[in-house]
Amino acid sequence: MRSVMLLLFSAYQRTRRTLAKDQGRPLPCRLPMWRLLIGEISVLVRRVGRLRVGALIIGGVLAILLAQVTFTPERLGPALTNPWRWLATALIATAGLGVWAIVHAFRRTGGGRATV
Repeated sequence: MRSVMLLLFSAYQRTRRTLAKDQGRPLPCRLPMWRLLIGEISVLVRRVGRLRVGALIIGGVLAILLAQVTFTPERLGPALTNPWRWLATALIATAGLGVWAIVHAFRRTGGGRATV
């Protein structure tokens, strides 16, 4: 259990350093993780383009909503009512955008490579 906690803490610290490095912030960066993530999303939008990011977000939201429509109460499996369906869609789309921003930072800075 201790080694898993150490691994998770190490991954968290590596992600923070990579996000700060990709944004050109001084290391060590004192900003909280949520501010680094929002900053990385804005960097991603500048580099990739508003239209692409917006199209991918809309496509992701539509795919999630399509899956939720498929899981109606008449079918087997989970079902969500309308307000919860929209909230779940927004949360999953936001999480997907955050993961995309982190992966973009790692690929851009080479943060995933081990250095010896």
